[in-house]
Formats: sequence, structure tokens, C-alpha cells
Amino acid sequence: MKSRCGAKEAETLSHDDVLPPVPFPGTITRNFLSSSTTNVHPVMPYELRLFLVGAAAVIDTALLLSICERSNWRRTALPIVALTIGVWLFHGGEFANLLLLHSIGEWAEAARWVAMSTMSVGLLLMPCAMLHGVLRVMGSGFELNTQFRPVLLLSYAPLILLPSVWFALSTPPNEPFLDRVDGILWQYLVFASAVNITAVVVFHLQRARAESQELRRFLLAMESFLAVLTALLIVAFGFMDSSWREPDSPLILAIVLLPVAPAVLFSYFVIRYRFMRLVVERTLVYGVIMAAALLFHHLILYRIAEPLADRMRIDLGILEGTIVFLLVMLYSPIRQRVAEALHYLMGRSRDDIRRRTRELAVEMWQHVADEPETLGRWFVTNVRESFQLESASAWLFDESDEAFVEICDESRIGSSAIARLNRALESHSHVSCRGPSASNQAACELLTELNSSLAVRVAHEGVSGLLLLGRGRRAKELGDEETNAILLLVELFAITLHNHYLQKRQIDAERRAAQNEKLTTLGLLTSCITHEIKNPLSSIKTIATLLGERTGADDENAEDVKLILEEVDRLVNTTAQFLKFARPASKGSEATDVATVFQGVIHVLSHLAKKHNVQVEASIAENLPAITCSEETLRQIAFNLVLNAIEATGTNGHVDITVRQQVDAIIVNVRDDGVGISDDIRSRIFEPFVTGKTQGTGIGLYVVRRNVEELGGTIRCESTPNRGTCFTVSLPLDMLRGKLDGVD
Repeated sequence: MKSRCGAKEAETLSHDDVLPPVPFPGTITRNFLSSSTTNVHPVMPYELRLFLVGAAAVIDTALLLSICERSNWRRTALPIVALTIGVWLFHGGEFANLLLLHSIGEWAEAARWVAMSTMSVGLLLMPCAMLHGVLRVMGSGFELNTQFRPVLLLSYAPLILLPSVWFALSTPPNEPFLDRVDGILWQYLVFASAVNITAVVVFHLQRARAESQELRRFLLAMESFLAVLTALLIVAFGFMDSSWREPDSPLILAIVLLPVAPAVLFSYFVIRYRFMRLVVERTLVYGVIMAAALLFHHLILYRIAEPLADRMRIDLGILEGTIVFLLVMLYSPIRQRVAEALHYLMGRSRDDIRRRTRELAVEMWQHVADEPETLGRWFVTNVRESFQLESASAWLFDESDEAFVEICDESRIGSSAIARLNRALESHSHVSCRGPSASNQAACELLTELNSSLAVRVAHEGVSGLLLLGRGRRAKELGDEETNAILLLVELFAITLHNHYLQKRQIDAERRAAQNEKLTTLGLLTSCITHEIKNPLSSIKTIATLLGERTGADDENAEDVKLILEEVDRLVNTTAQFLKFARPASKGSEATDVATVFQGVIHVLSHLAKKHNVQVEASIAENLPAITCSEETLRQIAFNLVLNAIEATGTNGHVDITVRQQVDAIIVNVRDDGVGISDDIRSRIFEPFVTGKTQGTGIGLYVVRRNVEELGGTIRCESTPNRGTCFTVSLPLDMLRGKLDGVD
């Protein structure tokens, strides 16, 4: 039995023969939906119809293969899988049925029965899957992760009718598909129309509740399509006579063109959203080549090979095999060209995203020296502009992940919402309302509340933050390519922040090393100078003392001798202070009364305060416990803090001193209403040689911090320009009492 026949053989077959008439290439004798068996002019060329149905089958295959990928299978709803399989079976069966129009014989009829049976499975599976999806949407909306309900599987109960459909397809032979299933066609149409009407109602209700503008547009399109399709079925089968089945009927033309609809819809979403781009693009390369090969076979190869085989008496299989071999040899460049064309069609936006991502990554390293707030604002602004987002905001958190610093907040989001979103992202690098991260229900609800599409956690080696992005152009969600690019940029941003902190710590360490070197040198120099000064001072004091003893009180030189002795004592005290600075402070082991030390310092400096017309108020708590430390160490702390406050306040100023016990620590507050400390030195105010005074040495506060830390305490500075400064010292009683207990 031959698999195909030439044009002359087809003409010899009569209408009364058992075998069906075989069409010339470029014509078609019957439509699979038509009941006519006579030769008529086709509503469209056979090759074009074959190509359209084949292209739809290829795209269905691409979508099904994409869904079957391991990364996509788990997050694809069962109704979508079933609907895709149904469409694939219908288009695949129809494509095979069209191919078999050139075949004659018993095996051809059996193959056609298999193709039509496949079509019947797809046709019946589609409304069942649609019903399953509609019932699922009624119960759970469009949530991706919902609890599986076995009762919904009853939607597929109509599939039990398939054996009767297959039996109807087996008799009578050589008849079109619709004629073979005419007995059960009405039941199917009623079921499909009821499902479509139910879907229209459910989608309409869901559209009224949907918050996303894009989802509302999609539901409106689905409602319109299902309504038109249902109306078409009702009009065709309920109000039209049998003439609508004729091949030249406009309705047949519309039905024949239906395979183009899923192809166009799928291509639109692929191009716009780059839906599962890698799998789809790879599959479409082979699909386009296959469709092109089939079209080439029917339009060119079949026309050339058949006459040559008859004229040259060469077996057609050998000739086709030779041509196929040549095509295989050329397959690699053909595949490359097709892949390049698809890459250009589908990848222009992707290439733009990758190019801009590379540019931002390079630019980001140039901002590593910027402060975190400056770097963050630059990053947020460029991400929003590069991806054309409606809004973008970012925050940096402290080590506890509680307090945060606002970098850029275009949406004016409250602190409570930020804290909630940060907690929801604890175990996720990012979350969006699409894709696998949509399983984070709490974060998705918060994203919807904040009218955002993506939240990304900024985390790397101690760096912690949050980036919140709005929707893209026309309120659409971010695609996979855009999301991946943003995640990469956020990771680079976190690394850049970490490098900034490392660089800053390195600079601080180098500065401290230089300062320590200066202090060491200064200490040695101070010791040498003090030693050289003390010896002459001792001689001067001895001689001056002897002169004072020789001169009487009424002597005119007595006042000069007294002045010499006072200045010598002042120089001795100054050199002693230099030695105290050069040597480590004495920790001491005696019990020191904190109140007495501070009262003495305030009394000594009260004369300086009166001279500058500064009002000093002290509030020293009674019954403060004694602490174990050198009295001189505590006096240095109090003296430097109060002296700095008086000097910083200026004329007619006010200094407030508070000493109190708070649980297990003694708290000292020294506050003034002076000019404050400038921002550029505030963070380094306790470092040596750093001062805001025009004639200051920058040693006093360094000594204060050193002494406080040696006592196990802490000191902090709060200052506002033109409003004053407050120094707070905390001395822990547990350590100082322990020392005292050990002494006792």
C-alpha cells in the first residue's frame, strides 16, 4: 500500500471509491470540520492551513516543555497544566490529521482515527480544565499556593465519555471529524458553553476585586474572548442551518484561524515579559526549524520530487533521503541563523537590561568612598531610572535590625510597615507577588498594601538593609530578567557598602596608628623636657626661697620673690601634668568619693566661670557610693569636661552638671548651651590632637576617654550646632565596687 500518490493517480479515483479523494498540492478536497466530500475550492490553501496549525502545535509544545521544567512544575497550577495539555493534544491531533490527507489505505484510516481520537481528548479536556480553574478561582482567587482540594477533580468527570467518542470515531470510515461525533456534539457544546459562561461570571467578579490594573485588563480580555467564543458556538449550532459547515463559509474560516489565537497570545507574553525565556527560546528554535522543514517539504520538495521520481524512475524515498541528508549537513548554520533571529526578536530588552546593569556595576565601584547615605541615594535613583519604575525606596538597619536609617523614601512609608516587611524577609533574599517568592504570604500582602512589586533584602557581612521597588511602566510587574538584574545590583550594592566600611576602618586604623606614634614621640619628648626643666626650676626655687628668708616683709623685693616662687610652682605643676599625660594613668586602689571630687572641681573652676559670666548649676545626688579609683584620675575627668563646657559656652552662657546613680552605674552629664561641635570632627572628638578650639591642643578629651575606659566606663557626645553639647559618662558600679570589696 502506498503512502502517497501523484496528481494523476488522484484524478483516477472516483467519488464512489472506498478510498478518499487525494488533493493536489496547493488544494484541499475536504475540511476536517466539513461534511462535504466533493472537490471544492478551499477557503485557504492547504499548505497555509497546515503551517498555521503546525505552528500552533509547536508553540503548545514549547509551553508544555517549559511547564514540565523542574523549576516551573511545582509552581504551576494543575488547571493550567491540564489546559495546556488539552490545547496541545487538540492542535497536535489536528496537525497529524492534516498531514494524513495525502495518505491512502487501511493504515492511513487507522492513523487518522488515532489523530482524531487525540483531538477528541484535547477538546474534552479543555472545558474540564477550564471548569477546574474557575472553581479554584471562586474558592481561592488567584493565589498561587493554595491547599489542594480533591473534590475539584470531579471537574474531569466528563472524560469518562471518551470511550464512546472513540467508538463513534471508528464508524463510519472516511468521514470528517464533526460527522463522526455528530451524535454527542450537542452535549459537548452545552457543557463547553456552560463552562464558558461560568468563567465569564467568575472573571467579572474577580475583576471587580482585583487591585492590579494589569490583572483587571487581563481578566477583561479573557471575559471578552470567552463571551465571543460562546456566542459563536450558540449562533452556529442553534440558529444556523447546515450550510455553515461548507468549506467556503466565513464561520469555517474563523474556526480554521483559531489555532493562530494561542500562538499570538503566547508570543505576546513571551516577548513582553520574557516568560521562561531560556526554555522557550531554545524550544522555539527547533520548532521554527521543524515548521519550516514541513512547509519546505509540502511547497517545494513534494512538487520537485514526485515528477522527478516518475520521469527518472528513481525511488522517491532515496531522492528525499538525499535531500534530507544535505539539509542535515546544513543544519548547524540554519539553526544558528534561526537562533540569532529569535534572539534579536526576544532579546532586545534583555540586552538593554544587561548593558545597563554592567554600566551601573562599573559606576558603583567609583562611589565606594561615598558615605552610605550618599551611595544609597545614588543607587536608588539609578535603579528607578534604569528599570523605569514608579518608585524606589531604601533603608539601612543597625546590627540589631531594629533601628534604621532612611536613605531614600519616595513612598513615605511608616516605620511600622518597614519593620513588618523586614521581619517578613528574614528567611528570604527577596519577595515579589509573582514567581517562587510569592509563597511568602505575609510579605506579598504587605507589598500589595504598599503598592510595590519587589522587596529585596540588602545583606552582606554585617551590612543589613531593605530595598522596596514599585511597579514598572503601565503598572506592570517586573519580569524575570529585570528581577535577576536587580538582585545582582543589590548584591553589588551590599558588597560596596561593606567595602566602604572596611576602607573606613582601615583609614581609622592608620590614623590611630599615626596618632599613637605621635603620642609615643610626644611622651618621650615630654619626659626629656620635663627632666631638663625640673632641675633648673629646683635651683631657682631654692634660691628664691633663700632670698625670701633674707628679705623682710617690708622689703621692696619681697613681692617679687613671692611672685617668683608662685610661677615656679605653676611651672612644676605644668611639668607634672605633662608627665601624667606621657605615663599611663594610675588606676589607684583607694576609695574615692565621687561627690567630693566633683564639688571640688566646680569650686576651683567657679572663678573662671565668674570671669566669663557663665552660670554653672550642679545637681549632685546625695549618698553616692564610693568607687575604687585614683582620685586624680576622676578629678582629671571632671576638670576637663567642666572646663571645656565653660570655655565652649562663652559670655552669658549656662552649664548644667548632673551626677546621679542609675541602677548599677554612676551617670555624669555635663551640658552647655554653646556653639556645639562641627559635624566634620564630632565622630573624632575623642581622638588626640582633634579640637574645635582655635588655640586648643586636642589632648583634654583624649585623656578623659582614656581614663573613663580604664575605669571600665563609657563616654558619649551629643552635639547640635548653635544649640550646645552634652557629654555623658557612665561608670559601672559592679566593677568599681568589686575593686573596693577586694581592697577592704
